[in-house]
Amino acid sequence: MSYTFFLLAVFTFQSLLCSTFAQPVDVSVDAQVLIIGGGVDAIIAASTLNENNITDFIILEGSDHLHSHLKKITFAGLEFAPGNLWGNSPAKATIQNFHESNYSSYTVYTDEGDDITRVAIKRETDLVAAFNFSTEAIIGDIEEGARPDLSQKATLARGGWIATSAVDKVMEWFNFDFDEGRSARDISTIQAFRQNVLIGPEKYFLLGNRTALDRLASILTEEQVRLNQRVRVVNQTEGFVRAVTEDGIEYTGNYTIVTSTVGVIQNGGITFDPPLPPWKSEEFCRFQMGTIDPIFLKFDTKFWDDTEFILHANDRHGYYPAFLNLEAEGLYPPGTNILIGFLTGEEAYRAELLTDDEVKAEILNVLRNIYGEDNVPDPVEFYMSRFATDPDLYGTFPTWPIGIIPEDAQTRLRANVGRVYFAPEGAGNVEYIGIPRGSFRDGAAAAEAVIGCLLEDECDEYSPVEPGAPPLCQDVKPYNPNKRRKNFNVRLLSTEKKFE
Repeated sequence: MSYTFFLLAVFTFQSLLCSTFAQPVDVSVDAQVLIIGGGVDAIIAASTLNENNITDFIILEGSDHLHSHLKKITFAGLEFAPGNLWGNSPAKATIQNFHESNYSSYTVYTDEGDDITRVAIKRETDLVAAFNFSTEAIIGDIEEGARPDLSQKATLARGGWIATSAVDKVMEWFNFDFDEGRSARDISTIQAFRQNVLIGPEKYFLLGNRTALDRLASILTEEQVRLNQRVRVVNQTEGFVRAVTEDGIEYTGNYTIVTSTVGVIQNGGITFDPPLPPWKSEEFCRFQMGTIDPIFLKFDTKFWDDTEFILHANDRHGYYPAFLNLEAEGLYPPGTNILIGFLTGEEAYRAELLTDDEVKAEILNVLRNIYGEDNVPDPVEFYMSRFATDPDLYGTFPTWPIGIIPEDAQTRLRANVGRVYFAPEGAGNVEYIGIPRGSFRDGAAAAEAVIGCLLEDECDEYSPVEPGAPPLCQDVKPYNPNKRRKNFNVRLLSTEKKFE
């Protein structure tokens, strides 16, 4: 093949590829936009499309309900959302019924039933001192790129904190794992610091309230939502996108917004045809999913302490380390008789592979070691969340990996690949990763990009230049996640009144 002919072939291939994603071709499609997944991002994306008079979309949700990890359950006559028991400071004004958690109200027991709360308070003081000393010393250099990011475990060790005893391990879990759903060795110091500054340390236990999301979901029509349609393949070709469910049902659209969690992508829950480019798949695989599994136990009588939390000090890090007393001051009235136990990270995953009876036996053994064999009856009701193995989630929420550049990661996670756009369930937002507000913004950003393509013929394309290789399409404008288009509404929920 001559060199001239080779160049002509390359140019022709590039032109065809660019034109493939430039305009929808005249094919019979089920909807202009397919939205894969039915979480917060999907509902906000759909709401944003609706607000801009784009109603020809279909949400394809794998389970029998929308917003999987925010699904409500009724337990002992009370309503809970196990995947979102707590709100945070930015959402405070939107919550109508809440209790501000008191993380200083705890009692700590050993496996032998010894009350070691005084020792635990002293060790928590040492932990906080180590955290403050080390973070203050290095956070500026990390922010400026003068030194690499560290795991929270390394940052604590730099400040003199090394958890070796059972009481040290439970206090470390209570201060770090309980927030992030992962061990301190997997938590990014810079992102934990940013989250604390942006969101604040306060947490608000939600007393059965999630009105804003319910209200938005209620606007969707039956034609716009397809439940029990778990998408396994996303194929884009010749100007449209085809989504194929695990039952072999095909849906076609001009564009699609994938709102699946990074956990679903990492675990091969969706096959992309053609495959995602390396820069995209690599970014998804760098992220982590945090898992917090609440375990609800209803008893006939209350046998535990009046403090808000009962902590269990064990040599095995994270082994049924905490229980929330729902009769603590400001929560539910006497006679509620409900404890919620918690597992996170690897221990949550391990327990999810057990049966309910096996988990119940383990957690009751812990409570009976603390309060005495004869004082702890069998629960009259039991419920355990299983987020780590849920095929629509593979975790409770995304967390930043150690050592990334957050703004660059946001660009790559949100960036479209041709006609496939992404709203990665709260992972693509620097400010509010892993919380509903971040999911709101991810969903709105993806919808905004699709609206721009549909209404203004401004289709984004992100094409990173690999070392030694020219961009595939020279005339494609760089992807800019901060670009603001002014001719349509964008539901970014930047003002609290939009929650009301």
